[in-house]
Amino acid sequence: MRQLLYICVFTVILACSKNENLVERPDGEIVLQLVDSFPLFNDSLVYQHFDIANIQEGKVLAFKYPLLDLTAIDESGEFHHISSSGDAPKEHMSFIESLYDSEGEYLFVLQQYNVSKLNIFNDKHDFVGSINLSDALAGYFPAPYESHLRIKKLKKDIYKVFIALNSTTYNRYEKNYYDGFSLAELTIDIKNLTVADVELRLPFSDNQVIQQALSGNEKFWKVPTPYFDIGADEYYVYYDFNKALHVYDQDWNLKRIYPMKFIVSPYRRSTSFRFIENTEDMLVEESRIKFSIGSLLSLSLGSRYVYMIYHKPIAPELIPNDFNQIRKSVQSRKVLHVIDLETGEQFATQLPPHINGYELKATNDNHIFLLTDPNVHEDIYAFKFKTTLKK
Repeated sequence: MRQLLYICVFTVILACSKNENLVERPDGEIVLQLVDSFPLFNDSLVYQHFDIANIQEGKVLAFKYPLLDLTAIDESGEFHHISSSGDAPKEHMSFIESLYDSEGEYLFVLQQYNVSKLNIFNDKHDFVGSINLSDALAGYFPAPYESHLRIKKLKKDIYKVFIALNSTTYNRYEKNYYDGFSLAELTIDIKNLTVADVELRLPFSDNQVIQQALSGNEKFWKVPTPYFDIGADEYYVYYDFNKALHVYDQDWNLKRIYPMKFIVSPYRRSTSFRFIENTEDMLVEESRIKFSIGSLLSLSLGSRYVYMIYHKPIAPELIPNDFNQIRKSVQSRKVLHVIDLETGEQFATQLPPHINGYELKATNDNHIFLLTDPNVHEDIYAFKFKTTLKK
């Protein structure tokens, strides 16, 4: 039996790490072939944040931070301004996530933070109206950078909206946070600009890993919000604390689980549950957890495969105790990971350092779209790769 390596680190926060070297390795590798590229900037406009869910249809959404001016970039490279930050009905006051529906009929712009709303534009980017979500999500909110949005059309002007949640009452270091739910499923009526129905899904109380962590007072993840995507009749959900892809049917009954086969064994770095303020200590500890456990960056569903990108695990003792030093010196490498939903086989490859792992779009013909990293190159390009899986 192989031994587990335990390394205990004492800072202001007591934490412990161990290398989970019993994690199964991938079944093969991914070969990437670049087939196309195009710029997402021009001489006067440079953006930092992108939504590429509809890039295959020639639609990319881009915005800056903190200006938050939302722009559409079409397949000819033309830039079309949609909205800006502000308190007018079509504007937004905080960080956003934007997404076209599958038919391109509407554009949905989710305003995150505690005052959440869904702004809706038509296919010509004319403002249709706004739906306040704060009452429907009472006790919860979509968190910037951590929440995710998916849209599913039911019939004309009636849509399902799926939003990953955070608690407005507790922070994720408090045990009471995990008495709640992690995802909301809303039915919206665009004609009447109302929320017709709300269902809270995936309670943490149903998750055995969470319950064991609470019992042992051991938090070994950075954020508990799920990454997810939706298919025609299934939902695909991944949590960092589970390290597995969960597949649910349309009624949210669990059908299958695919435990991750990491390219490098993640470390189980943990801290205790308690009330914690947004301090330097928290930023350091969350960064050390994020880079050491193989935390996920993105997830996208193709026809037969689920594509994911995660941080290649780094030993916690190699990560500085100072947050500014972490930002300057920790060079995270990203790993592209594929799960074959038919066979259960998994494949992985390390991505080049100039690739940004936060934006990922898979197609139904075994291609993916990735973007360059703005921390490496100011000018952002979109790359289209053909993926080939080799055992």
